[in-house]
Parts: sequence; structure tokens; C-alpha cells
Amino acid sequence: MGIKSALPKYEIYFYNTVLCLATLWAGSWVLDVSSSGANRKAFKPSVKPGWYYFGRKRDSADLEWVMWFSTFREHILFALAGHVLFAKICSMSLVYMVYGMLAVWTSLGWTYVTLILSHCILLYSVSLVKIRWLCFVTGLCTLATFKCEPFVSWQAGFVEGDFDLRHIFFYGGCGFTIMRCMSFALENCERKDGNYSILELLKYNFYLPFFFFGPIMTFDKFYVQANKSDLSRKEWGLWNISLHGLTHLGVVIMVDLLFHFIGGDVWDHQHGVQTGSPGPSQAPKMHHSALYVVLVWAFFNCFGLNFELWTAKFFAMEPFASSRDWNVRATSRRIRAVFNTFNFWSIVLYNILALNSLDFAKLVAKRLLLKGFPFTTIIVMFVTYCLVQVIKERERRQALIDDPDPLPPAVPPTTSSSSSSSSSSPPHQRCSCTPRCSTCRRS
Repeated sequence: MGIKSALPKYEIYFYNTVLCLATLWAGSWVLDVSSSGANRKAFKPSVKPGWYYFGRKRDSADLEWVMWFSTFREHILFALAGHVLFAKICSMSLVYMVYGMLAVWTSLGWTYVTLILSHCILLYSVSLVKIRWLCFVTGLCTLATFKCEPFVSWQAGFVEGDFDLRHIFFYGGCGFTIMRCMSFALENCERKDGNYSILELLKYNFYLPFFFFGPIMTFDKFYVQANKSDLSRKEWGLWNISLHGLTHLGVVIMVDLLFHFIGGDVWDHQHGVQTGSPGPSQAPKMHHSALYVVLVWAFFNCFGLNFELWTAKFFAMEPFASSRDWNVRATSRRIRAVFNTFNFWSIVLYNILALNSLDFAKLVAKRLLLKGFPFTTIIVMFVTYCLVQVIKERERRQALIDDPDPLPPAVPPTTSSSSSSSSSSPPHQRCSCTPRCSTCRRS
């Protein structure tokens, strides 16, 4: 009754169709609104002449996009292209580690590499004690140093260069480094015979595609893949890589069209489009103290994150767990998807409290539940439900690959069939010839 519960194929096709249509409609709508918003007085000072892209002018207020097109685009393309070329030449994780360290050194300087190495050595030393709670607490304390003065200012001084995205790469590289070191330390605590070497930690941490912005692959999975001796490309492996690359390129182009070439502040304009607000959201946009709103956000966010687990736990109880009926299993998956839909929007609303303010969260909730009721509410919830079902279908297929169902045991021949077959065959009379006689062997 768990993740392997299947739905009819036509139902999955219907959910995918709804998602595609909703994405196209929302994209065209946001594109039209963003084009008309370039003439607003608040946005005109930041729209400057320069290069054009599908008829959209440059937006100098978008620092990330300006930085990408001015300098850092060549850095990232060079680093990833070199990583792909190394993969064609050799498959040694040690080479990837050296190349990743050189790429980080080139981007942020050797002092930043020294800072990263110090974090790795610290958490590796703690992992040798093999006390799980000590590794966990040390990792959290190390993360806390990036929020406390004077530690954060002192560590930020290790970064060389004055480009605009320096602080983003600094926090991204350090934060993900500590998370990876915590994963390594916890896996080292679980190892019974000896310890992993610090070289394995450096290979794991300086793997370039994961270094700055993740995603985080746990050390046990990375160790198995990096030390796999019989390397073989999967069937249609190159085709799948190319397809995923083109898909991500299409997503990047779509984001460029919809958001990065809007005249003015991207996020304020996006909020205005989504909520119908006539102007940008008011400050403060981020809570930096333990207000009661933050406590409410923490409580309900934890509730939303665990609500899906509670629902799955409920359907793991009797009589759902022992049911073998296909309709019952499919129905339970649909019910769980309904709960996950509300769970998704509870997480969205309560994270808005952290990203913006209580007033803006009220505005979004009122727009979704009161002013838009019933048409907007039903449409949004139904599209979210389709998204949840598509995600669950991908998880189901991956679960079947990782943990395939065992084959049913072979049915033993029944006594009646064996007796009938023996009665139907003609009896053979034993003879006193050699043991290789065909008659004796048949009898």
C-alpha cells in the first residue's frame, strides 16, 4: 500500500497533459504581463539599452543576470566543459578532485580553498571519535559560524575578487561543504572496520558539479559510484544525458524570457503579478529576530513537512496494509495525493512568512482561498494534485528499479497431474540387460 501503488496509464497521461497545458498558459500569461510592466515608472530607471534577446532590453537591476553575461558565464562554461572532457579521458575520482580544487581556486582564490580544507580537516578529526551526536553538533556549530559575528566577517575575508556574486558562491560552497562533511562523518561512525581516509572526503567534497549549489549526494552513494570498478554505460545512457541537457536548457531559456528580462526588480514584479498587488511588497522582507511570526512559521512548517509521513503511516495500518485489491491500492494513493496537495500549499504559505512578511502571506492566502474561490482555488488545487501524482509516479518507477518485486515461486506439480500422467503412459517391463538399456532407463 506504499510507494509502489500504481495507477492506470491513461490517468497518468491525463495528469501530464494537465500539467503541460497549465505551464503553457501560465507562461504566456506571465510573459504578457511582464512585457507590459516595463513601462512602469518604478522600473524605467533600470532598463538600459544594450544587447537584446527576443526583443527584451537589458535589465541592469538584475545583478545575477548582469554578472552571468559579463564575466562568470565563461568561468562556469569552462569548468563544466573541462569536467566533461576529463570524463571522456579517464574515470578516476582523484582527477575529478584535483580538477575541482583548481576550478574553485581559479574562481575564488587559494585562501578560500584553504578555508574549505580547514572545515574538512575539522569535521574529519571529529569523525574519528565515532560519536554520532558529536559529529552532528559539530556540523551545526560550524554552520552557525556563518551567521554569527565576528566569525562570518573573518571567514568572508578569505574570498578573493570583487565580483557581485562573491557572497553567493562563498555561502554556497561553505554551506554545502559542511553538509557533505557531516554526511561523511556520520557514515564513518557507522563503519565497523577502520575509518575512511581523508582523501575520500576530499574526493567527495570537491566534486565540481555538486560543490557550490548541490544537490547533496550522501557519502555512501558517492563512495559506491566513485569506487565502482566495472564501469559500463547504461542502455540509452548518452541519449538520456542529451535529453536531460536539452530539457534544462529549455527551462533556462523559459526563465530568461519570463523573469530575467522584466524591467525592474524581478521578485517584486513577480509578487505583483501573482497577487494582483499594484506595487512592490513593503519592507521588511526578511525576519532577522525571533518574532512570534517566525515561531508560527516554524511550527506549521514542521507540521507540513511531517504531514505526508503521517498520512503514509495511516495507510500502512490495517486493513489497508494487508489489502491486495488493486482498486484499494490505487484509491489509497489518490487519497494520499489529496492530503499532499494541501500539505504542499501549507509549506508554500508558511515559507512565504520567511521570504517576505506576514501581510504578504495574508495577501496570498486571501487571493487563493477567498477572492479566488471557487474557480481559482479549485484550479490551483487540481493542478497541484496532478503535479503530486506525476511526482509519485516517478518515485514509484524508481522504487521498482531500486527494489524490484521478487518473482513468485514456481508452482509445484500437483499429485493428481502426476498420477494421471503416470497412468496414461504405458507400463514398461524390466529386463535383465545392461544398465544402459533404453528399456530399463525408461522404466
